[in-house]
Amino acid sequence: MEDLVIVFVMLVVLKCCSLSVSEFYEQDEILKLRAAALKKEESDIQIELEKLEKERNLHIRELKRIQSEDSSRSAAAMMVSFVV
Repeated sequence: MEDLVIVFVMLVVLKCCSLSVSEFYEQDEILKLRAAALKKEESDIQIELEKLEKERNLHIRELKRIQSEDSSRSAAAMMVSFVV
């Protein structure tokens, strides 16, 4: 069934656009190559996004650690001032 649909679409395109069969296949190949390139680009972008998200999470953890250290130092300094 799908093959019949493809053939029908091909005939309609050939008739409407006045493409020869070889031109149609050439355009089809160009579109397939473009689609493959876009999929590769999307994959590369997804990998970069995951890398950046990991890096962001590491920075967030580091900031929380530093804030925790700072608040511990402040609390310790306050304790010392109360004791003295």
